[in-house]
Amino acid sequence: MNNKYRVWFKDDQVLGTPDDVVIYPNGEVWELLWEPDREITQDVIISHNIGIKDVNGIEIYEGDIIKSAFSYKPLLVRWLDADVMIDAGGYRIDLAAKHGEVIGNIFENPELLEAGK
Repeated sequence: MNNKYRVWFKDDQVLGTPDDVVIYPNGEVWELLWEPDREITQDVIISHNIGIKDVNGIEIYEGDIIKSAFSYKPLLVRWLDADVMIDAGGYRIDLAAKHGEVIGNIFENPELLEAGK
């Protein structure tokens, strides 16, 4: 896995990028770069880039939602065991990404998964 990531700030409902935060190697979010004096008191979720791009060249992160030719419903990118898989049947991410596209993410677009049920 590479070192690219993004951070979901639960209280603010904002998706931050590596340009927005400083994260220690232990995973603790230390500082918001756009507000360096602000203490981080809210819960955050760190989503790692999985090192694969979709058919449109968009980098895929944990928590992304993919529309793929492999499934009639949207697929959520998440970790299963030691391998990155997509739930909804456990399709391999490399195959689903090769034939699909990122249409949103679980943080900003949870309704995309509900629509596929």
